[in-house]
Amino acid sequence: MTGTVVGTLIPVTVLQTSSGEELAGYGPISPGHAAKLRCVHSTLIDLTVVPEPSGGCRPALRLARWVRATHRHCRFPGCRRPGSQCDLDHVVPFPAGGTCADNLAPLCRYHHRLKTHANWRVQALAGGHLRWTSPRGRTYDTFLHDP
Repeated sequence: MTGTVVGTLIPVTVLQTSSGEELAGYGPISPGHAAKLRCVHSTLIDLTVVPEPSGGCRPALRLARWVRATHRHCRFPGCRRPGSQCDLDHVVPFPAGGTCADNLAPLCRYHHRLKTHANWRVQALAGGHLRWTSPRGRTYDTFLHDP
């Protein structure tokens, strides 16, 4: 799955899940392919172990990669911008809310600004469920494994 473009390796991300390995953005791969990819220029993210919280406002690299990989896309209702292209936002603003897996969600820059400046509210519920409330009081739910 790595290719050569003018002599440069294309990096790939392999996700270790409870059901086996996946190639990020594509889906499950065989153990043999995963082993080959680990031998070349690739990033392995183990989704079976939740990373430790970070001490400051910015998440550590391992935590940031884990959150983006588990959420996969912007968590604003209806948005599907890939998590790799999103900001990581604290659901409960820092420092009241910690920089940890349960309090971080990827939001594209547009929806991050909308949440921050347009009176949208978000509440984290169990299992990666986010409940959004619009400025007019209407609620929208997003779930960790939404397509």
